Amino acid sequence: MKLEIRELEKKDYQKAIQFAITGMHFDWYMESSWVLNLYGRYFWYLEMTRATQIIAAYEGSELAGVLLAEIKGGDRKYRSFWKRLYVKVFDFLQNLYAKGGVDVYDEANKKLFSQYQKRNAPDGEILFLAANP
Repeated sequence: MKLEIRELEKKDYQKAIQFAITGMHFDWYMESSWVLNLYGRYFWYLEMTRATQIIAAYEGSELAGVLLAEIKGGDRKYRSFWKRLYVKVFDFLQNLYAKGGVDVYDEANKKLFSQYQKRNAPDGEILFLAANP
């Protein structure tokens, strides 16, 4: 198997979303495939609009994996008003219906990251890492 690192092809966005849904076990938390796909798309748009680095690995023409990262001082690689709007609407609905579940997760992450930053000064953050399962 020979992997090639290159620019992510737009046609593979849906594959990356599916890799995340499978790899992160989103199906453990929601039963509806429709909601599962909406959430996968939300997660992808959220991280794509923050990414300063987008790295894809291909085996021939087949997507093998994707890495999105936000590096300090880097320019965002992807800008879309509609995708940012989708994220904002989804955040609103998620907070409306999840009733505190999302807040608990977000607050725990913020606290852990704050503690980490007391002893470390990272140059960036890996936002999304998914491989073909």
